[in-house]
Amino acid sequence: MGNFRDVGKMYEIYGALFDLVGRDSGIGRRLANAGLVVQFRLSHPEGMVTLDLRGPPMRGGTYVDYILGECAIEPDVVFETSSDFSNRFLQGKVNILRALIKGQIRARGMVGMALRLIPLIEPVFEIYPTGS
Repeated sequence: MGNFRDVGKMYEIYGALFDLVGRDSGIGRRLANAGLVVQFRLSHPEGMVTLDLRGPPMRGGTYVDYILGECAIEPDVVFETSSDFSNRFLQGKVNILRALIKGQIRARGMVGMALRLIPLIEPVFEIYPTGS
């Protein structure tokens, strides 16, 4: 078993994180200017997290929107990896470029634009709820 006992727990943790990120005037505002949709397709447990960084958010009081689970939004970039790897990444424990080279994460779409977000999300490592 990995870091998440089930998809519900994974969505609970990621939902708490992206609620914080979305309301943060520093991180959220910088991400809101990215102009793309980033989707994470996760395995073990299976799940999907989509960050809509293109337009005004649907939720009040937030800078970015996120969707947990399947959604109809067409992503600009898709990252596929295990939920354990995404957990370690959000804790700041892995180098995303090295992981792409090693095949620990697969990417397609506007990968170059998405990789430019890495410096913007480094503060997320400090607020990520590690209890899983």
